[in-house]
Amino acid sequence: MAATKRNEYAGSSPFQYGGNTLNGVDDRAGQSFIPATTYSISSAICYLNKNGTPTGDITLELYLCDAAHKPIGGGLTSGTFDSATLVTSPTWAQYEITFDAAYDVLTGVEYALIMKLAGADGANWVTWQTDDTSPSDYLEFSTNAGSSWAVYATHSHRFETWGSDPVPTDKTYSRMLVAVSNQEVWYESSVGTMGELTDANGDIEVTAPLTIFEAYQKVFFTNKSHLKVADFTNVKLTTDALGANPPDPGTLLTGGTTGAKMIVDYMTSLTGACTIYGKRTTVATFSNGETVTGTDDGGNAISFATNTAELSGPFWYTWTAYGQDTSYGTPPDEATLSCLYRGRGVVSGNPAHPNEWYMTRQGRLFDFQYNDTDARAAVIGNNTDAGEIGDVVTCLIPYKDDYLIFGCASSIWLLAGDPRRGGTIGEFSLTTGIFGARSFCWDDEDNLYFWGVNGIYKANVPGNPTCITKDALPNIVVDEAIDASIHRISMAYDKRLHGIHVCITVLATGVNSNYFYDLASEGFFPESYPEECGVLACLITMLKVRLIGN
Repeated sequence: MAATKRNEYAGSSPFQYGGNTLNGVDDRAGQSFIPATTYSISSAICYLNKNGTPTGDITLELYLCDAAHKPIGGGLTSGTFDSATLVTSPTWAQYEITFDAAYDVLTGVEYALIMKLAGADGANWVTWQTDDTSPSDYLEFSTNAGSSWAVYATHSHRFETWGSDPVPTDKTYSRMLVAVSNQEVWYESSVGTMGELTDANGDIEVTAPLTIFEAYQKVFFTNKSHLKVADFTNVKLTTDALGANPPDPGTLLTGGTTGAKMIVDYMTSLTGACTIYGKRTTVATFSNGETVTGTDDGGNAISFATNTAELSGPFWYTWTAYGQDTSYGTPPDEATLSCLYRGRGVVSGNPAHPNEWYMTRQGRLFDFQYNDTDARAAVIGNNTDAGEIGDVVTCLIPYKDDYLIFGCASSIWLLAGDPRRGGTIGEFSLTTGIFGARSFCWDDEDNLYFWGVNGIYKANVPGNPTCITKDALPNIVVDEAIDASIHRISMAYDKRLHGIHVCITVLATGVNSNYFYDLASEGFFPESYPEECGVLACLITMLKVRLIGN
């Protein structure tokens, strides 16, 4: 992808300050900038000239900045340019310095371009042009190789940064496999190697239904009273005393000693001792005993001291309201169904209210405050005509961010759009429901298949469902003696064989009965597996369907 101009300070002629001169080997001139969007910086253009005949290389390095706008830590990337090729003062010209390696700079994080000249002396130097017309961010200067810095907000170096959009991470990096077996959670600790998330051991209720979904580089678990999170992206800070003002979700925190920065995602408490989980945005890491500061959404100052160095995940913790505080609402006590829809965590299957569903705030899955009224706020609802009690929800089927299907015991409902932004909900079918949480699949033409009241159905959403076993297997429900209390029905589309696997398994024994529906011939073919291999789940990989059993 071609690089484009991203950050700049052009100034306005006539330029008032001339420039900062590098006339000693320990001189450093710097300019900070804050990206408006994340991009991969590949080069920078600086307005320069020379005095005398410098012959050394100009080196331009990229650094992170601390809260005082001073460079911190090691250089993130660097590039060089031959000073002998510069124009001579008083003429100015722009020169592009290409970095040895591109580096992803993040939205809202302050960086600095730091320049030095090898072999500079009092007769041979380089000057970086400055201006004070409408200074941008902060100019830095050091005469002792960066041991101390003078910082100015009154004028800025003239510069441009060039870069390209970073390649989306979900398209360039391998996805991680997460699997649950008995009371254990396993994850792909490296490519092809599974490691156990040991904190989760014994924290899965094997006698209760379990549904998991991925969101924001985490996996959310609904397992009746066990509502949990496996967190693969955040780091963890702990403190003995949080201070008067707790961070809000999304607050940027900065370490006073290391300059490390993190965006807060979840906290275990809003007062006193607590654990804070967040996405670190810097190479620098938080240290033990350093003062961490920030500003909350209300402009209040945040300050607390860490009691350990930051810890890296993965982590296992309870999925509940932010800070475990009712100001962020209260999740249901129990749930067995869950999915991600339009950036919201959706749960249902609460035995106390089996007809209800709950959606978190959009983009904030630890916010269950249903009383907020903005367009992203959390929502609680059910599926019914006015004045009636809704049907028992049996499965949640999201289709991208377009619509969410609520499978119920004897009916199916469809939510189009977002419930806080003009979305509508209506009947999809009042003559059949959907058997269970995994009793459905999609084919490669976006047709929905599911196990309903009279067998297997097909629907081109939002069209009406049609029973496709009506003629071929009219008595399939009776013949299989389907009972929701003892059977699990799983379905999956097989791209390689172009058909649908339908797997009926007795949970207690593994006794099973299975069918393959050939989409080309529209025929059903029986399949059988040993009791030891009764299918309990289906996993779709790139080209194959994995049937996972006892």
